[in-house]
Amino acid sequence: RQRKRTFSTDAKVIERAKTLLSIDEDEFKKAQSYSRDKLSFSIVTRVIDFATSTALLAGKGLPLIWNLSQSLTGAAPGGFLHGLYFSIALDVVSTIIDLPQSYYLSFVIEERHGFNKQTKTLFWTDVLKHFALRAALLHPIMNVLLHYIVKYFGSAFPNYLFLGATGLLVAFTYIFPAFIQPLFNKYTTLPDGELKDGINKLATQLKFPLTKVYEVDGSKRSGHSNAYFFGFFNNKRIVLYDTLLKQLETNEILAVLSHEFGHWYHNHTIFLLGSGLVQILALCHLLKLSLFDTRLLTDFGFSLSNTMDGNQMNPMLGFQLMSTVLASHVMQILVVLINSMSRKFEFQADRFAADHMQLGPELRVALVKISKENKGNANPDWLYAMCNYSHPPMIERLAAIEAFIKKSE
Repeated sequence: RQRKRTFSTDAKVIERAKTLLSIDEDEFKKAQSYSRDKLSFSIVTRVIDFATSTALLAGKGLPLIWNLSQSLTGAAPGGFLHGLYFSIALDVVSTIIDLPQSYYLSFVIEERHGFNKQTKTLFWTDVLKHFALRAALLHPIMNVLLHYIVKYFGSAFPNYLFLGATGLLVAFTYIFPAFIQPLFNKYTTLPDGELKDGINKLATQLKFPLTKVYEVDGSKRSGHSNAYFFGFFNNKRIVLYDTLLKQLETNEILAVLSHEFGHWYHNHTIFLLGSGLVQILALCHLLKLSLFDTRLLTDFGFSLSNTMDGNQMNPMLGFQLMSTVLASHVMQILVVLINSMSRKFEFQADRFAADHMQLGPELRVALVKISKENKGNANPDWLYAMCNYSHPPMIERLAAIEAFIKKSE
């Protein structure tokens, strides 16, 4: 359905796009072409993901990787180090499979449509940095958390694992922007001037606990633009992409930030964090279903002699089986529900900027510019958008903003 819509030449659709998005027919076709290419790519990647999962399960790829991660390292069968080496080995396999896809997305699709700005050297540097961080931090932390909580609490582990994972998530929200993001991008304090004064004025007006405003060099990788907030409690920070600063006027940037202030004002971040915690809790209890069922091991070709850690299977192995067999299906349902909530939040934040902050016209202009620069899909299928979009289609957002403006007048 969605692919069919990307080929649409319906005069009514084009006319509506012209009216709301201020684009001509040529711009409409370019946006459709970009959407079509991205959709075709996503279909191919999903087929590859399905084939990979099938090979790992039905083709006994997981047992092979499990056995090799023990025989090549000499780790005790089923022990902590065996699980750690297994998770790193799976990461290596996944990275190798994903590399051609990532390369094609950046240097063919994004390049074709004028968005790719990164060099091949930067691409490969990013790949190595990401893998090194996962191998040095993510895998050891996950294995420690899984191994020792499950070992200590036994079958009562899910809620304790949930508490540990929640603590790590909160810590990560501080660690990631302060120590990890600067490894990939340069963050500079926004210079004094009209924009910074305007941002501080908005923050003061709303009693928003703003501490710093940064500009990030997003243009070193992509022509896409963005802005976001991060931080907890009285330590809020704003990050603006340099691409956004080039695309919009000062009052338009303030309107976009007013939308983001709307998310804070209505506690949307707390709701979305809560939904994320629900997903983590569901994963913890799904893990219990797989961890103590040895039939999963024998059904998928594992040997009990080198997979058991005491009277249960190695927690990391159980986690990987659960993720592959159960979690993806449950998470897909949760994602659809969370996306539905997120789209409502976006409308609410738009209304905050238009009604509460009286920046409706500026927000409308800003979103039109952003959509044109990013070649946003001007004609998405409603069912596809419902299942996949965390933001409402731009045409729907602009129509709602127009209604907010007329109501306020």
